Amino acid sequence: MCHWRIEVDKGKRVQLNFTRLDVHTYNDDRCSPDRVYIYDGSDTTAPLIHSICDLKFLVADIISSENTVFVYFVSDGQYRRRGFEIEYSSVEGKTCSCSTHT
Repeated sequence: MCHWRIEVDKGKRVQLNFTRLDVHTYNDDRCSPDRVYIYDGSDTTAPLIHSICDLKFLVADIISSENTVFVYFVSDGQYRRRGFEIEYSSVEGKTCSCSTHT
């Protein structure tokens, strides 16, 4: 397990863009236990915005409702893959048009 807290200036929101995701998936495209969870706040008690195990399940934009997101990666350690890479930016706005996905 690894985790990161991303915080931008107050009054802004965090926008995430996955540039790479290479974690273990099953042959029938089901998710394995390896996945990245994105929470809308500073830890895992915040609302879950999205959990992702394969880029084909990724929503277009992941944007927080406030200025902090918590990225939490879980792996069963069974297979070694390249992992993931996320770029983030600060965007204007105080309302969130995103929906919660699992």
